[in-house]
Amino acid sequence: MTYVQLAQQPEAYRGELVTLAGTVRRAQRVTAPKNDRGIESYYQLWLQPEDDPTDPIVVYSLELPEGFPTGMEVSADARLTGFFFKRWAYMAQDRLRSAPTVLSRTVDWRKRTETVAPRRDGDPSIWLVLGVSAGLAALGVVYVYLRTKGEKRPQAEKIVVPDLSRQYSDAAVSEQSRS
Repeated sequence: MTYVQLAQQPEAYRGELVTLAGTVRRAQRVTAPKNDRGIESYYQLWLQPEDDPTDPIVVYSLELPEGFPTGMEVSADARLTGFFFKRWAYMAQDRLRSAPTVLSRTVDWRKRTETVAPRRDGDPSIWLVLGVSAGLAALGVVYVYLRTKGEKRPQAEKIVVPDLSRQYSDAAVSEQSRS
């Protein structure tokens, strides 16, 4: 469900179940007026939908997950399913605006996981891997050296080339004497 669908076509979705996802920017506990349902409090959430980062959707939820952050400035990724109720008018900083309003039982909180970059200095696992690699390389070199040290390598067969220089030099001398 998109923000635009709820904001521009409220009559088409009134009373219908809708599923929304986004970032909760405000979460306040509100004491409920005396009622025959036994509801003592509920939460008003301002959801910044994924598809429209500028306009909020107001969500009234009976419960929040354990540990869900509350306050005027919150940043919690959430997904929820609830009934679209109406467009609710509120006074913004600049003018009167309206926001789609959804009634839900609870929200599905998608906790952000922090990714921690590995330490580059002094990380023992890197040094362990480098040390083991160097040790294995040294063992390999020693092994090859010891295996080949005592062996006699086959020698290339020596080819005996006759010394023809005398024949050619004698032939050259005899030719010079003829001329």
